[in-house]
Amino acid sequence: MILYLEHLKLKRTGYFWTILAGSLAAAAFPAINMLARAETFTAQQGNGFLILLDANWQMMAMLNLLVIVCGTCIMYHTEYSNNGQQKMSVLPIHGFSLFLGKFVIALSSLAFMILIEILALWGCALYWFDSYTTNIPLLVQNIAFAWLCTIPAVMIMLVIASQCKNMWVSLGIGVILVFTFTIFPRGNLVLDLLPFSTPYAMLHEILKNEQLFIYCFSCIAWTVGFGMAEAVIQRLRCHPPRFNKKMAARKSVFSKRSVPKETAPATGQEPFSKSRFSKEASSLSFAGLVGIEFMKIRRSKIFLILLAPVVLMWVPGILNSGTYFKPQDMSITPENNFFIQGFMGMVWFMIPATLVIITVLLTQTERFGRGILKMLALPVSPIQLCLAKFTVLLALSLIQMLMILAGYFISAAIVSGIHNYNMILDPIFVLKWGIEIFISAIPMAAVFWLIAVLIKTPIFAVGVGLASIVPAVLILNTRIWFVYPMCYPFYLLMVEYGKAVSGMFATSVQWLPWIPVAMAITAAALAITCVRFAPSQTDL
Repeated sequence: MILYLEHLKLKRTGYFWTILAGSLAAAAFPAINMLARAETFTAQQGNGFLILLDANWQMMAMLNLLVIVCGTCIMYHTEYSNNGQQKMSVLPIHGFSLFLGKFVIALSSLAFMILIEILALWGCALYWFDSYTTNIPLLVQNIAFAWLCTIPAVMIMLVIASQCKNMWVSLGIGVILVFTFTIFPRGNLVLDLLPFSTPYAMLHEILKNEQLFIYCFSCIAWTVGFGMAEAVIQRLRCHPPRFNKKMAARKSVFSKRSVPKETAPATGQEPFSKSRFSKEASSLSFAGLVGIEFMKIRRSKIFLILLAPVVLMWVPGILNSGTYFKPQDMSITPENNFFIQGFMGMVWFMIPATLVIITVLLTQTERFGRGILKMLALPVSPIQLCLAKFTVLLALSLIQMLMILAGYFISAAIVSGIHNYNMILDPIFVLKWGIEIFISAIPMAAVFWLIAVLIKTPIFAVGVGLASIVPAVLILNTRIWFVYPMCYPFYLLMVEYGKAVSGMFATSVQWLPWIPVAMAITAAALAITCVRFAPSQTDL
């Protein structure tokens, strides 16, 4: 009965379409990889399925985690929107039973995703590797192991989503967790056993290291532990302790105190009214519109979203600073290694992911309560309003870049003090490089702004944006990388990597045809966004 109710809730939310789209995107990755560079893999000796698993599973597991984050947020967004959670609480159904129903559906969806992905790897191995023979027990074992290792992430995301009424809070926490654990170095057993690290584990490596039992035990322990924590939270929510009741009663007493009425405006001051606001809005310049947009997001906690990736990217660099003195390629200096490795996660995913979330937030702040319709009713040009929001997006991106640079100098100074070695590069070089990264991200920001405006459902807009970031690494190694704006910042970083390590990458930037194509993409994206901005908002 509960599973049927949960299925009905999710039927028209796009949850199942999200699972299907994520499964197909992850399954397509090994096929695209083989089409791009089949000779690299077919020249290797060994089991074709395991070769493809080694080459593609890290990216496929990351896509799985992103889909899990989006799916769990959708599940509880349906509960908290229109006070659905309160309505369900009056029914003779225990809250934890509903949670378990969602957990079972999420596990079923996860099993479907992993099945499709393993079958895709099997199909690629069968097609491209002539000597490969199908081993069904091996396929089943990998499906079961991947499913078990991802269960803790499902449980944790459901717990987070159940406690966050605002979907964007749980979505932001989930995305940060996913990409924080991707940058942790592999090989440290304690870090590898954390819930958002275990999905990257592969069965043949675990068997080789004789760690199967500890992985299985760890996954079960994380799942049971967080499940029990959710049961306790549900219990406290249904039966709050007496202390909370006394505090609620005290608050109700204070709320009954009389509040002084508003004083009349002083002589000569015009009282605030909609007509006065309309007159002011009609005389607003573009700079005034930008200022109003900043006022709208002043209490939206966007600046915390900008700061969180900076902290989460540089703190692990400080904790693992010893690894920069032992690079795999000894030709790179420790200070260059610290700089490149620290910025790699930023330019590949953190900066694009932050842009995705901020673009959707900028559109959703006014869609709730139909505030955008009230803005469009004023004598303000929709094109100017659209460009003002995009300007705010660029300003926020610049603020985050300044935070990233400040985080680099602070963390480099800390590491220098720990190891008594100067890890700080030339500040002029670092600032110049940061400005180049910011400018190279403008076309990507324009594309994400276009996606956020055209796609009304916020979770789909976020899903499309995040999914477009993942293949940037693969497209960067093709000849047509310049047509994909999501890999522009990463391209500049890899050029610096090529300068630091000979033979790793190109040592000079290929300005042509990059610059003309980037300008054309930016202009086209902004033009379409300006044309479709007002119609997409009035169709709410």
